[in-house]
Order: sequence, then structure tokens, then C-alpha cells
Amino acid sequence: LDHNYDGIKELDNKLPPWWLYSFYASIIYAAGYMAYYHIFDGDNQVTEYETEMLAAKLAVEEYKKNAPDLVDAESVVLLTDAGELEKGAALYQTNCMACHAGDGGGGIGP
Repeated sequence: LDHNYDGIKELDNKLPPWWLYSFYASIIYAAGYMAYYHIFDGDNQVTEYETEMLAAKLAVEEYKKNAPDLVDAESVVLLTDAGELEKGAALYQTNCMACHAGDGGGGIGP
């Protein structure tokens, strides 16, 4: 072109074909995206979240079925027998006291 401003000449170069194809492909993708999510009522974030939460709930239930030694609020049994309490104290002294202190107060470990 004959545009010349203060010695700076404007050039009109053609864009590379790969750039043009990428640009046209993005326009087609955007049209499909808009049609799927806004016209044909595709899954939105809320629906996707609810679907994933349902799948996670089913996975947790399946895990609970296959884990017989799982400790949770329903499977805990209060031990009041003195022998059982002494066993627990011995386990604490052996495995836990190094990090959690003798009184369970901690301050030593992470």
C-alpha cells in the first residue's frame, strides 16, 4: 500500500495458511460450543458437579462395602474393660508418645 508515515511504510503481508485454518477452526468450535451449551441445553457446571458428587457418593458406599475393617462412627465400640484400656495405653506408649507426648498434648511432632 502507499501509506507512508514519517518514513514508516505499511506492509500488507498475507497470513500463513496454518494461522488462517486455526482461526477458522476456532470460529467453528465456538459456534458448536455455543449451540451445545446455550441452544441445546448441554450440561452446565451445576449439573456436572451434581453428577460427580453422586458418582463419588456411590464410590464411597462401594468402598465401605468392600472394607470390613473400616473404622467409622457406626463401627466404633467403646471399650471399658480395664484389660483393653491397658492394651491401648501400652500401644500409645510404644507407637504414639514419641510425637504426641505422654499426655497427648503434642508439641514435639508435626
